[in-house]
Amino acid sequence: MIKMHNFNAGLSVLPNEVFKKSTEYILNFNHSGLSLLEISHLSIDFLDLKDKTINLIRSILNIEYRLR
Repeated sequence: MIKMHNFNAGLSVLPNEVFKKSTEYILNFNHSGLSLLEISHLSIDFLDLKDKTINLIRSILNIEYRLR
């Protein structure tokens, strides 16, 4: 099958490995037996993911974190 590519404005083409890895996490997040969509937003796993995501975005966008 030929892989389709979207050259319109928006996201770029993602490698298959990205889809495979994200599928694993969606179905079984951190080997917990629960999907990423099923874990509690107050769980250690989710809070760790949230913090890592925020820090990554701040790093990519060069946003300094300041307490008021």
